[in-house]
Amino acid sequence: MKIRKWIHPALFTLGGALAGLAYYYFIGCASGSCPITSSPFGSMLYMGVIGYLVSGIFTNGYHHRFRSHWRERQRYDSSSRVMYMR
Repeated sequence: MKIRKWIHPALFTLGGALAGLAYYYFIGCASGSCPITSSPFGSMLYMGVIGYLVSGIFTNGYHHRFRSHWRERQRYDSSSRVMYMR
């Protein structure tokens, strides 16, 4: 079960690293003055970190926690007799 937990972030990190390599190869920095895109390792590392951070948005745990919090709030609001304006 723990392996399934890390598949999603690992795939996003790998995809980000490949996107960083593609960015370096096709666009890159000709003068060498760009700190991120002057080497393939820097661009792969940067885009890999970005991919890992983006993977946190799409995990099921985040959405599950948000939905359960919303359901609890709806139950609380519907059980009281006070009408809330939103």
